Amino acid sequence: MIRVVSWNVDSQAPSQPQRAAAAIVHLKEVFGNQPPPLIIMLQEIQPDALKAILADRWIKEHFLTSHAVSDDRLVMMLVTKDIPTQQWFQISLGEGLVEQANLLDVCLSLVKIERWILCADYV
Repeated sequence: MIRVVSWNVDSQAPSQPQRAAAAIVHLKEVFGNQPPPLIIMLQEIQPDALKAILADRWIKEHFLTSHAVSDDRLVMMLVTKDIPTQQWFQISLGEGLVEQANLLDVCLSLVKIERWILCADYV
C-alpha cells in the first residue's frame, strides 16, 4: 500500500522554515523512522523552508525529492525510495499563469500496466 499525504505549508504564515520543520517532525512521528511507501506533496513553500526540508536527515535518508517554482512559492513532492517512479515532470497550468504543477508517474504493477500520475500544485 502506498500512502499519500498532501500538506499546505502556507507561504503567507510567519516562520516558514520552522513551520516546514514542524511538519516534517509530525510526519516522522506519524510514519516512523522507517517510513512505509509514502508520497508527500507539499504546497506553498518558501525558499527558506525548502532548505530546511532538504537539510532534514529523515528526508535525505528515505526520500527522493522534486520541486517546482511558481511565482515566489514552491510545490514539492517527496517519494520514499522504495516506490518505483517512472517520470518526474512539471507543467505550466496555463498560458500567462505563473503556477507550475509538479507531477510524478508511479508504476504500480510490473505484470499489468497500472499507473498513477500524481500532481502537486496550489491553485
